[in-house]
Amino acid sequence: QGETEPKVPVWMSSLNTISAPRASSMGLALTVANPKELAFTLGAAISIGAAHEQPGAIIVLALIYTVLSGASVLAPVILHLVAPGRARSVLGPVQAWLLRHQSTVVGVVLLALGVVLISDGLTYL
Repeated sequence: QGETEPKVPVWMSSLNTISAPRASSMGLALTVANPKELAFTLGAAISIGAAHEQPGAIIVLALIYTVLSGASVLAPVILHLVAPGRARSVLGPVQAWLLRHQSTVVGVVLLALGVVLISDGLTYL
């Protein structure tokens, strides 16, 4: 049914040619300035804090959250460092799919986060 190739935003296209320090700075800035990231992190912090665990357990839970939330970024970076050609062939179609369906993906993730936060809130009433 003749799907058109999704248009890649200019800023995203520029990521193919920037240096590693510049990419790291840009990634940090995009993470800090992104309200969705803030919502995810605050939701995780609220859920972890509401668990009424000992401080050691809270630290472990926070570390697990950090590793899991960073894995979606770290895995492609490691793949690119280990096998750049393979990374392009694997990640190219994923990028195209995400560009085509980004609104749906964000909506589903935010809905899931909302359900978790509401269920946690109802548990502690």
